[in-house]
Amino acid sequence: PSMLAARGFSAMRFIFALLVYLMLPSIEGRSIGHFPIDEITSNQGKEHIDTLLVQAASYKKERNYQHAIRLYSQALEIALGKKDYFRQSTVHYYLGEIYLDINNYTMAIAEFENCVKLEQKVYRPELYAMIAFHLGNIYREFNNFDLALDYYRKALDQFDLFSRPHLVGDVLEQKGDVYTVLEDSEKAIENYLKALEYRKGRHSSETASRRMKIGEVYRKT
Repeated sequence: PSMLAARGFSAMRFIFALLVYLMLPSIEGRSIGHFPIDEITSNQGKEHIDTLLVQAASYKKERNYQHAIRLYSQALEIALGKKDYFRQSTVHYYLGEIYLDINNYTMAIAEFENCVKLEQKVYRPELYAMIAFHLGNIYREFNNFDLALDYYRKALDQFDLFSRPHLVGDVLEQKGDVYTVLEDSEKAIENYLKALEYRKGRHSSETASRRMKIGEVYRKT
């Protein structure tokens, strides 16, 4: 879909993945290198889950999704047995990103929604905001603009609370795009202008893009 391929979306996804990765507990010797699958120990504790997550992330980065899904599934099975809601939620988030990458939006929504349910138990509001942004983008592609805007509002509430101005600016731009499609020029311009405030002094090309969008809206009114 055109929106998911738009410039800047991959950068947002990278930021989200990095933030989730940093939320994980410290893993001694964390590395992006592969661990031979057959040599993974039988230890079924949290360290084993974290080892699987690191290895899966390496495959995911290389877009070797078959192996990544296999390892995430192993990690999820162990986390379920341990009732480790924190790591269950993390796995569902990463699986959601993989399905988003391969354009399986039905599975992506299912994984993100599983993550949201688990986040009610472990409460990582910033991760919930990332999921809300993803879901907003997906529902926008399905032309479900009311639901997309609802998820964008939820994302904004959390990003603003946690002082993520660059992410706030990106969400505001997406809201502006939705209102442009809905031909609500007043709200479109309002959101684009707010996005410019949050992105002021960062990435001149992005600032220029937002100004161009404002100009296009004015020309159509």
